[in-house]
Amino acid sequence: MILRFFYLILFCSLSVKAAVAACPAAPVGTANDPVVQMRLNADGVSAYGPANRFDATEEGAIVWNDAENIAVVCDGNDWIKMGANALPTNCGNGQTLEWNGSAWVCASSSVNYQRYKQVEVGSGGTCGIKVDDTAWCWGSASSGQLGNGSGTSVDTPTQVSDAGPWIEISRFGYHTCGIKSNNTAWCWGEGNYGQLGDGSNADNMTPNQVFGGSFWTQVSAGDYHTCGIKTDQTLWCWGQNDKGQLGISSTRNRTMPTQVSGGGSWVYVSAGLDHTCAIKSDNSAWCWGEGSNGRLGNGSTAVRDEPRAVSGGHSFAKIDAGHTATLALDMNGYLYGWGSHGNGIGSNANTPTSVSPTETWLDISAGDQQSCGILTNGDAYCWGINNYGELGIGSVDDSLTPTKLISSASDWLQISSGKTVTCGIRAFGNAWCWGSASFVGLIGNGSDPSINMYIPVEVAD
Repeated sequence: MILRFFYLILFCSLSVKAAVAACPAAPVGTANDPVVQMRLNADGVSAYGPANRFDATEEGAIVWNDAENIAVVCDGNDWIKMGANALPTNCGNGQTLEWNGSAWVCASSSVNYQRYKQVEVGSGGTCGIKVDDTAWCWGSASSGQLGNGSGTSVDTPTQVSDAGPWIEISRFGYHTCGIKSNNTAWCWGEGNYGQLGDGSNADNMTPNQVFGGSFWTQVSAGDYHTCGIKTDQTLWCWGQNDKGQLGISSTRNRTMPTQVSGGGSWVYVSAGLDHTCAIKSDNSAWCWGEGSNGRLGNGSTAVRDEPRAVSGGHSFAKIDAGHTATLALDMNGYLYGWGSHGNGIGSNANTPTSVSPTETWLDISAGDQQSCGILTNGDAYCWGINNYGELGIGSVDDSLTPTKLISSASDWLQISSGKTVTCGIRAFGNAWCWGSASFVGLIGNGSDPSINMYIPVEVAD
């Protein structure tokens, strides 16, 4: 019931007039764990759990008691009992849900709350695409990876200088790449190994077009290399190649896209730390590059400079190459992992190993020493090393098996796990991050960089 109520609130982009009055303390039984409190404010929706995170007494504050199946809203003087049906369910264009002093109503508003449809975590920061197809980044700007023309780090999202429209974005290391709606590929940030694909080794503080014309359907930024798929399903890689991660039958770096050896029709690619994995049109998975810890999934730990089939004969729909591990979803949504800390059993595996074999998954992400995923029911889980709270489980305890986030939400849609930070998107586009705040802006909500976040925190608008 919490979730149904939450969905109704989030159906529209939200705002509320400033609180001008307050209520007595919330009624007995409505402000204790495991209650989730929500307050609508000028920044959108903030969800707090456990309930004692703030004193919900301001006008417009809502408290929901799952056990009693009822919500109460503060009208400025007292608490009014209400149900989910008391909220408008479909505000029109240009309208938001507002508290008018006695009820929640649809009203015209000049506030435009843009939400996210994709977020990608990299080293020192995160980038995402909003629902209006603009690209935004936050965190470190040491190499221009924010794409806004500035070398100044930011602790809340800042718009990439090129308005797009963008249809995909990818982060891993200190560079970012994306694809526009016209199928051109663009990269920015650190370019010391040619990973920007523009024929140079220079950094770029704003998006610079990748060689290859208007023929790109997917791009994946690794640590110091990048790969992409063209409209003809050919696969191309560029950048650092010391471990053969470009898959071009050599270990020479490339500053422009170079076709991966062996041909074939490719439908999905993921560039990791120093290995790459991809899926062909027949749903077979292939990996190449650094093989230590078994991250290539072919039964060996040897370096490979051209694609090698992943063992087991599985048919995969999605694959994600992390730092030292790889995750993949088969055609039925079952999760497999191989490498280090990515298999869910706490040990290295050099062939695909089933993770939580009775569950089906919607999304997956292999990070540094941790992995995360979303079940088809919308619950989010993380597992692995947890030095900075990057598992989002309310502590820094490691977890060898998937552990649910400290969050009442079952509406997660996408997740991205980086080196020490994880971010995700919930229903209706709210972005949330958790983990290390050791560098300015990693969490994206303007928080103190000395305080790590052990539970999901909403990214600022």
